[in-house]
Amino acid sequence: ASVWNSSSTNRQDSVVERMKLPKKIGTGGSSSERENIEIDLIKILIKSYFDIVKSTILDRVPKAVMSQLVNETSGNIQGELIRRCLASGATNLVKENPEITAKRDQAQKLLQTLEHSIKIVNTVRDFKA
Repeated sequence: ASVWNSSSTNRQDSVVERMKLPKKIGTGGSSSERENIEIDLIKILIKSYFDIVKSTILDRVPKAVMSQLVNETSGNIQGELIRRCLASGATNLVKENPEITAKRDQAQKLLQTLEHSIKIVNTVRDFKA
């Protein structure tokens, strides 16, 4: 077991050594004025990019968290409301309005009458042919 741990530790040390970056990255010699300007420009662009990424993350993470919280909470509240209504015997809250029931019955009768009328018209039309 000690051999395994020592090789694992050596491997981790090797990874840490490879991950180290030099303190300063240079061009390897003297740089011209144009190269220095380009280097400074690249530094500014990289910093600007990371600032944009940082502000985007800072903006989106709270929105995503709140969205998840609101969605989960609304689902829980709706379920709890239905449970409490049914437990308290609030069946009058889920009863259909008598006016709507009457209108639906009337519409069903009208539909049956119209379907019967279509059958009569089709019979007469077929009889003439």
